[in-house]
Amino acid sequence: MFETVDFNISAAVETARLSIWVNDRFGRLMDLASVDLLLMSMGDNEINPPAYSDAPYLIRYPEQNQTIKGGILLLQGLANPVNESPLIIELVTEDGNIVGSNTISVAAPSGDLSHTPFILDIPYTVNASAPVRLTIRQESTGRIPGTVALSSMTLVIEP
Repeated sequence: MFETVDFNISAAVETARLSIWVNDRFGRLMDLASVDLLLMSMGDNEINPPAYSDAPYLIRYPEQNQTIKGGILLLQGLANPVNESPLIIELVTEDGNIVGSNTISVAAPSGDLSHTPFILDIPYTVNASAPVRLTIRQESTGRIPGTVALSSMTLVIEP
């Protein structure tokens, strides 16, 4: 079953991005998926199946709601990058402040692998125990700027 979205364009063909996202109760992005489209003013719909439909980022460590201490979060995960841009990892507080971040370039999986493993230290600074959302995202490499994929989980970090 397909949902329809009405659109109006001024040219014969325009590029667009269809994004679906969910925010948590503090307004932080929890998950985001997107696909770039060509919108045509005339013609029949051409719907192509996605090249890959599994989650692009999987976190092996830490676990959901785990408490992390010491100023450095060790992140172990798997990625099937949606493009060539680096993964952006951030620790976002309930009020939207980024208290830790890092980036890593991850190659596309090869052989029989569905995802490429990665390990990354994320330094953070807090003065007291803080609930945060750990986000992994990628930005567009195309004509339309913005986040193209995002996954997240909640943690508690302590000094």
